[in-house]
Amino acid sequence: MAETIAIIRDLFIIAAAAVFIAVFIPIGILFLRMAKPLIRAADNLENISSTVLNQVIKPLSTLGGLLEFINRILGQWRERTAPDRSKGDGQE
Repeated sequence: MAETIAIIRDLFIIAAAAVFIAVFIPIGILFLRMAKPLIRAADNLENISSTVLNQVIKPLSTLGGLLEFINRILGQWRERTAPDRSKGDGQE
């Protein structure tokens, strides 16, 4: 009885190893074949992102300072062109 269980166990181990080899080695080969196109695509994405950074994001970063400057100028212009409120309180 013990010998039968040992033989069944050994056959199960051999079958599991065969399934492992039959499934995972082709998958590994497939991944190795796909590696070059994936690396090429990653390089293209890196080039695109650096172009977007240099051509779009960096120029837009100056927009905040420019808008703040325009806001200050408009605020000063509004203060100068607005009627003086301290004179118009109804105390004449």
